[in-house]
Amino acid sequence: MEIHVKETNLVRPAQETPNHSLWVSTLDLLMAERPQEALSKALVAFYPLAGRLGKDENGRLQIECNGEGVLFVEAETSCVIDDEFGEDDFSPSLKMRLLVPTFDYPSTQISSNPLLLLQVTYFKCGGVCLGIGWHHILGDGTSAFHFINSWAELTRGLSLSITPLIDRTILQSRALPYPIFDHIEYHPPPSMNFEELQSSPLPTSMARLKLSLDKINTLKAKFKKDHGSALAYLGEHDPDLTTVKQGVRTCKCPNLRIVSWAKMPMYDSDFGWGSPIYMGRASIPSIGESYVLSSLSDERSLSLIICLETRAMELFKNLFYSEGVGPLKEYYKLSSL
Repeated sequence: MEIHVKETNLVRPAQETPNHSLWVSTLDLLMAERPQEALSKALVAFYPLAGRLGKDENGRLQIECNGEGVLFVEAETSCVIDDEFGEDDFSPSLKMRLLVPTFDYPSTQISSNPLLLLQVTYFKCGGVCLGIGWHHILGDGTSAFHFINSWAELTRGLSLSITPLIDRTILQSRALPYPIFDHIEYHPPPSMNFEELQSSPLPTSMARLKLSLDKINTLKAKFKKDHGSALAYLGEHDPDLTTVKQGVRTCKCPNLRIVSWAKMPMYDSDFGWGSPIYMGRASIPSIGESYVLSSLSDERSLSLIICLETRAMELFKNLFYSEGVGPLKEYYKLSSL
């Protein structure tokens, strides 16, 4: 698929916005003409998105709210959406990644890099794709969809239904905070033999697995029947919880990270073209990462997009569909990287 970039602009807020440094939480550190005109208006309310990264006197990252703008790319292609993505059922792929703009980020000059990248691509069939590159320091998934849907409202000539809350200091730690239990999800990742991985990298694949209502109910029933909770499961199978911690012994055995977008308002973003036919990740950045997505056609079904080593993908799918719900070919499409 060939993408022709027609125009690239830095879109700044339409009005003067507050000029200050924005403190960000620890969690944040962890983690068309009319659309373009509406984008400029949206950036007035969501002005930190038009800022740049900076550091405070202690070297901690923060957002410099300076109205420098976001990257906006307008592109076109002679391809048809169904021909390019319909057969793969919109599975994440490097081809889909072409619909999201890229930026050559210099490693030493963070103050000049836009934090939000946007690309509108027009297809031969009349379809339109909006690709979004969102720096996680701007906010979580809920914040991202809040901005996207607000931008869509302004594009349709409406007013913002919900104004954003900019103050992040409400997420600051309490006085004399202390953890009441160990958060294993924040442990350092296991050490890896990068030299070996680079010399003989294993092929990876991305897939989209569909979850019908019947399958969801089957999984729920099995979960309740076998193990009432994750803690009950661990207590039954491995009373020594320290053995589940990451360490050297888990090298070459990546964790499975599951992020749920199931309750995100993914299909509310109507820019005047109607509701999207699909919304999800264009690609998955790392092995073992997966996302649970809602469905536009059936509110009671879900899908899982995941990236694994190719040799592990078939085993995962067999385990995933091991409840006798039919041939695997009916439920997944595989896309090799």
